[in-house]
Amino acid sequence: SLPALVPRSRGGSDRVNTSPCRLPSDNAASNSAVVRKQWMDRDARQYPLEKYRKLAMVWATIILLLLLRGGKGTESVIPDAVPYCGWAYWTLSAVVMAWLILFGLCMGRSAVMDSAAKATVNYPFVPGDVIWAYPSFIFYSLATFAAGIMAGLLGIGGGMVLGPLMLNLGVLPQVSTATTATLIVFTSSSAALVFIMAGLVPWDYAVVYFSAAFVGTLVGKTIIDTIVRRRGLTALLILLLAGIIAFAAIMVTVAGLIKYADREWHLEGFSSPC
Repeated sequence: SLPALVPRSRGGSDRVNTSPCRLPSDNAASNSAVVRKQWMDRDARQYPLEKYRKLAMVWATIILLLLLRGGKGTESVIPDAVPYCGWAYWTLSAVVMAWLILFGLCMGRSAVMDSAAKATVNYPFVPGDVIWAYPSFIFYSLATFAAGIMAGLLGIGGGMVLGPLMLNLGVLPQVSTATTATLIVFTSSSAALVFIMAGLVPWDYAVVYFSAAFVGTLVGKTIIDTIVRRRGLTALLILLLAGIIAFAAIMVTVAGLIKYADREWHLEGFSSPC
C-alpha cells in the first residue's frame, strides 16, 4: 500500500484527512517536493488496486440490487416480497439510482480535490491529464447521464457517446478507448449475470457469438495497437470512432424509417414501463 501523503506530527497538530473520497495531501512548501513525488508514484502505477476495489464494490452492489428487484424479463430472487412493478420494485430501483449517484458524487469530489492538491505542489501535468474542477465535473456528469438515457432508449452503446466526450475533455485516444472498453465490461457483465442466474441465456448460440466477438475484439485490438505503436497514428482511433458513430446513426435512422413505414407512419407512443 502507498504511504500516507501527509505525515502526522508528534504533537498531533497536522491532521490527516482520511476521507474515503480523496487522497490527502500536504500544502506546506517544505514538503511539496515529497508530496509531489508521492503523487507521481501513485499515478504511475499500472494497477491501482484501490480503484479496482471501488469498481468491484459498485459492480457487486448493483448485481445484488438487480437480483432483488428483478425486471427485464427476470423475476426477483424473492418474487413474493418484490412483485414486478410493485412498491418494493420501484423502491429498489430508486435505491440503485441513489447508490450510483452517491458513488459518482464521491468520486467526482475526489477527482476535483486531487487536482487542486496536485496544483498546490506544482504537479507536472502532461498532455492527456484531466485537471478537474466542479464546473467540468457537473457538465460531464450530466453528459454521461444523458449518454446512459440515449443508450437505454436507442439501444446504442454508451461508449459511442462517452468516447467523444472524453476526447473533448482532453483524454488521449488510447485512454479513451481503454476506458470505454472497461465500462462496457462492467455494465454488460452485470446484466449478463442477472440473465444467466434467471436462466434466460440460450447457451447453444450464446457461446458461439461470445467466442466470435472475443476473437474479433482481440484481433482488432492487436492490429490497432500495432499501427498506433509503430506509426504513432493516434488519430486513427478518433477516425474509427467517428466512422462507427456515423454508421450507427445512419443505421438507426434507416431502421426507424423502415419500421414506421410498415406502420404507415403511425407513432403509437411510448409503452407503459410495466
